[in-house]
Order: sequence, then structure tokens, then C-alpha cells
Amino acid sequence: MIKDRVNKILSEKIYNWKPVKYDITTSLAYMISRFAPEYAVLLKIMGEIASRDPNFIPRSFFDFGSGVGSATWAANNYWKQHIFEYFNVDVSPDMNELAQTLLQGGRTTGIPLIKGTFYRQFLPASNNEYDLVVSAYSMLELPSLETRLETILNLWNKTQHYLIIVEQGTNAGFKVVNELRDFILQIDSTANSGYVFSPCSHDLVCPRFVADDGTPCNFEVAYFNMPIGQKLKLREEWYSYAVLKKGTRPENLPWPRIIRPTLVKSKHSICRICTAGGKLEEVIFTAKKHGKITYHCARSSKWGDLLPVTLEENKVEELNENSDDDLKK
Repeated sequence: MIKDRVNKILSEKIYNWKPVKYDITTSLAYMISRFAPEYAVLLKIMGEIASRDPNFIPRSFFDFGSGVGSATWAANNYWKQHIFEYFNVDVSPDMNELAQTLLQGGRTTGIPLIKGTFYRQFLPASNNEYDLVVSAYSMLELPSLETRLETILNLWNKTQHYLIIVEQGTNAGFKVVNELRDFILQIDSTANSGYVFSPCSHDLVCPRFVADDGTPCNFEVAYFNMPIGQKLKLREEWYSYAVLKKGTRPENLPWPRIIRPTLVKSKHSICRICTAGGKLEEVIFTAKKHGKITYHCARSSKWGDLLPVTLEENKVEELNENSDDDLKK
């Protein structure tokens, strides 16, 4: 009797993980609600790869937890002429069938709009490598930390150049992305080592995670929802992510990342940044202190942008100490 009561209380108080089963109805609901924001997020992340690394010409693409194929569409937007294989893995056959239908223009049969696309329910046992590997909004659906680490190691071993990890910009999503980021960076193998391409300008411990103030490292992207049963409306999606690249970090000093919206005032702008030294800093830019070009660059920079300036750590501290004097003039 007491045992039954204890079990009942435990089942109510302790999180009991259950897999989400995506049948036809659930898959359609997911497509309507999540395709647009996920596509917008992946488009922005891949856009930075294409912009900062124009010599990257992927020939193969792998998507774990592919859902309705938003990552495939985003990759096709930038490297349509180069990728000849899109390998998608999702445990739901209904989700895979829906993704295939979308590629065929909404028809159940026909020539797909993106050629070379394949669907599987489980990770392949082969050791094939792919130029670009994606895991978007999938790791939180796995049952445990151990399963996540095993899966991300499998995906990293399949990565030839870039691995993209994305989750929703909540505390839970940020913590999962951060634990996977740190796990990959701890791999002590020259042939399998890598570094953080974005958003971090460093491979150190995330300062936002160390602060532990309940604020996740996240970013924002705007998108239009699908006008199905509702009006077309501009919305925002918050997301946390990490792009890891095989190899060693370039020696040139990377630019800091703006981690919150820039505060634009009458004669100064305040940028909250994550520096190459792995620190969170707040820098007040003025035209007199930094010059007009740097000042206007800071004013026009947005949340999530790389700030194209080089700030030495001791100079940042000096700027913060002397910022009040600048504002009084």
C-alpha cells in the first residue's frame, strides 16, 4: 500500500521522458507551426558559413532528425549547384513521407524539386563522411545525456567540414547545445579535432554558462508564419546553436559577437559582446573615443552579428572605466 503511494508520488514529481510519436496528423501540425521558424534559423546560420567561408563547396549533406526537411531546403538555397546528396534521417516514416511530398510540390508522386534526396529512419552504420552535417531541434528529444553524447559523437565522426547543432533558445536548449559543444571540443584526437566557428569567437568555457544567471546564450531571427488558418504575420524565433568545424582555429584574432540587442542612444551606442578571450563585456562606443567609422558600425550592428572591430582585453576594461567621462562631454 505504502509502496503504491510512493510510486504514485514519484511518477507525479519526477520527469518521465516519453518519445514524441509523429503520425500523419502530428507531422502536419509540426509542418504548419515549425517549418517557417526552423527554415529561417537554418538559413541565417548557413548564410554566415557561406559568407565567411566562400571556398566551402559542400558536395554532401546529412541531417539528423530531419523532420519535414527545413535544413535540406536551407542548404539547397546556398549550395544548390554543388550538393549532390541530401541524406535525411528521421525515426518517423510519416514525417519522411511528408518531407518527400513537399519536395514533389505537394504531390504524392513526381520528380522532386531537390534531386539526390534520401530518407532513412535510423542512423546508418556506415562510416561515410559528409561535408555538412546538421542536428536541428532533435537532441532534446533523446532520452538521456548518454544518448545525446553517443549520437553527437556519431555525427561528428560523419562530419567532413561543418557540424551544425541547433535547439530552441530556452535555458534547456542552451544547456544541451553547450554540453554537446564542450564534449566535441574535448576530443583529444588530431585527426578528429575541431573548433567553434560560430557563434563563439573562442573555444573556452561559455561565459554565459559560467555566469549561471538564468540567461541563455540565444539569438533571434524574424520570419513570416505559414498563412494556414491564420493571417500572415511577422514573428520572432529565439534559438541557441553551435557550428563546429573540423581542423584548428585560424591564428588571426576573431571578431567579438554581439549577444544582445545594441542600445542606440543620442551620442553613444552600447554593445554587449562575447570576446575572443571568452568574456562577456559591455562596450560604450562614441565617435570621439573610437572614430566615426567604428562608432557608426557599432550603431548599425544587430543582435547576433560579429562586430568587425578588434578590442584588446585591457582596452575593453579601460573603455568601461572611462565611459562616463565620454558621455558627459
